[in-house]
Amino acid sequence: MELLVVVALIAVLAAVAAPAVRGVQESGQKAKCLGNMRALSSGLLLYTADNNNMFPGWGWAYNDPSYAKPPDRSAPPPPFKPRDTAHGDVRCGLLMRGGYITSESVFMCPCKRDTKALGYTPWGYTGRYPGCTYALNGQAGASLRRVMGKKDNDANLDFRLSALRTPAAGTVMLIEESGKNSWQYDNSIALFGYYNPDSIDSLGTTFHAGVGNVVYFDGSARSMTWKQWRENAFDGGREKAKQFFGGLDGFYW
Repeated sequence: MELLVVVALIAVLAAVAAPAVRGVQESGQKAKCLGNMRALSSGLLLYTADNNNMFPGWGWAYNDPSYAKPPDRSAPPPPFKPRDTAHGDVRCGLLMRGGYITSESVFMCPCKRDTKALGYTPWGYTGRYPGCTYALNGQAGASLRRVMGKKDNDANLDFRLSALRTPAAGTVMLIEESGKNSWQYDNSIALFGYYNPDSIDSLGTTFHAGVGNVVYFDGSARSMTWKQWRENAFDGGREKAKQFFGGLDGFYW
C-alpha cells in the first residue's frame, strides 16, 4: 500500500514538473536560436562591408533556384557537392563559402533540426536536416529595385545597404521560418505583401516558449509573440508594415 502511494506521488510530481521542464528547455532553445540569428546577421553585415556595401539576397544561406540572380547564386559552385539537393546544403551559400560562418549548425534552430518534429519536409530538401531554418527579408531589396537602377521584375535582390529607405534599427533582416505551412519562403528568402497574417505562421512561434525571433538591419535582435509580430507587421496598417519590412510587395521607393 505504501509503495503504491509513493508511486502515485511520483507520478503526480512528474506530471506537475513536466510543463516547467519543457518551458525551461524551450527557453534555452529560444536563446540558442537568437544567438544563431545574431551570428548570421553579423556574417551578413561583414559580407556587406567586404563587398562595397552590397547586401546579398539570393544565395546568402545556400544556392537557390534557376531564376536566382546573380547567376552564380543558382548552382552549386565547385568544389561543393550538395548532400541532397542544390537547395539544401549551406556549404554552398555565400556565408560559409566566404568564411563568415564556419558551422552548419548556426543555420538551424535547435528545436527544428529533426524534420519529423517539424511535421513537414522543407521545400527542396529531402534529407533529415534542413539546410536553413531562417529566412532573409528580401522585400527590402525588392522594393529598392528602382533606386538600384533595376527593372521592377528583376530577380536580383542585392542592394546597397546605404540605400535602405527605412531605419535599420526597425527594419527586419532575418526571421524564423514558418512553423505552420510548408511554403518555406521560396529558398530562404521572404517577400511580404499586406495580407491576412493568420493564413501563415511567419515567425515559427509554435516551437519555443510561444515566441519567435527577429533580427534587424542594425544587427539588433529580439523575441516576440505572434501578437507582437502582427502588431508590427500587419495590424498597424500598410505604412507601419512598409517601415517594418523596408517595403511591401508591389511597392517601390
